[in-house]
Amino acid sequence: TMKADLELTLTHDGDTWKAYNELFMAEGESFESLDEQLTTSIKSSGNFPKGSRIKVFMGFDSYPQGYNARFFNRCVDLKL
Repeated sequence: TMKADLELTLTHDGDTWKAYNELFMAEGESFESLDEQLTTSIKSSGNFPKGSRIKVFMGFDSYPQGYNARFFNRCVDLKL
């Protein structure tokens, strides 16, 4: 397996998905909006070259109530 370029904690408060670490934070009501905000946040940081593809791992800190059986850790490829 390929190692992630960025590892984040993933949470859900009942309304919003949040992905964060000590450098980045993004949130959205859907995974699509979360990924869009995360891409914008990573681009603006300058930590990765523009136009690069990065693998982002998002691990749950705890399973949100009501989502236990249906949701799991995420790994996405983002184009910057």
